[in-house]
Amino acid sequence: MTPLTHPDQSKAVSDSDPALQAPDSAANFLQGFAWALPRAFAKAAARCRFEEGDMLYDSPAAYAGDWNRALKHVKHAIQVRAPGRGLKVLKGGADSVFEKNWHSEVRLELQSPGAEAPVRSVTTTQGRLYATLWHGDLSLLEPDTPEPDQPLAFREAHKALAQALPYARELSAGRPVFVMARDLASKTSQARSIKVESALRRQHGAVSHCVMPRQAGLEDWDRLSPTVEIVFHVMPSAAYESIHDTLRLQLRTTGGKEEGDKEEGAKEEKGGFRLSAHGLLEMFDDQGDKPT
Repeated sequence: MTPLTHPDQSKAVSDSDPALQAPDSAANFLQGFAWALPRAFAKAAARCRFEEGDMLYDSPAAYAGDWNRALKHVKHAIQVRAPGRGLKVLKGGADSVFEKNWHSEVRLELQSPGAEAPVRSVTTTQGRLYATLWHGDLSLLEPDTPEPDQPLAFREAHKALAQALPYARELSAGRPVFVMARDLASKTSQARSIKVESALRRQHGAVSHCVMPRQAGLEDWDRLSPTVEIVFHVMPSAAYESIHDTLRLQLRTTGGKEEGDKEEGAKEEKGGFRLSAHGLLEMFDDQGDKPT
């Protein structure tokens, strides 16, 4: 068995990602995972499929460039040995692919870098590996432990956005705010979020804040997908209709049809644009009335 190595010396990434150009920044990692999972692994997280050559570390120090210093912080590392890259890639909706891969087999090597403990070969499931990275509990790799629960899908975070309104009110100090969920494992979701942020900043001087579901006040934060974030777009002052029109122009082309939003998308197609299919617009300062 080959010992695990410094990420610069191995095939350590799934997909190239410009975010990794500054690997010591917290923004370059999927913050919902207990392990330091770079955003380069967003696609693997979305599919629940880690592949041969993937190198995973429990500390961001592993990606900071000083391997000798990193050894003081990295307690555990995993190198995936199978499945091979691109083999038997499942097709279908994001949720169905994730669920199918969750139960599929993965072979890996577990090591404690810098320690004298030998490399240990482990055969487990993609779901158990995902849950280990998510919760930081190595015992979840073992088949004799209870089967870990799959994370709640992105759409569940969207449905729970009303729970984030108390935090939105405090954050915005009573000013208008648009609240939406964002999935870092979905290119569609990220593109939509960027589009909204850009338009609201340009048209209404919005300042955007991104936090994890726990901080936002969502009750099931510990069950939601670790790739989900809640975004608050706070505006200094604007009328409801003006903000609504800006959002409609940016969002009507998406129709709420990204992964997990098909039900909302169908409602839009029948009844026209529905802002609630994308997020919540709250006028805490009572500047303008919401249409009834």
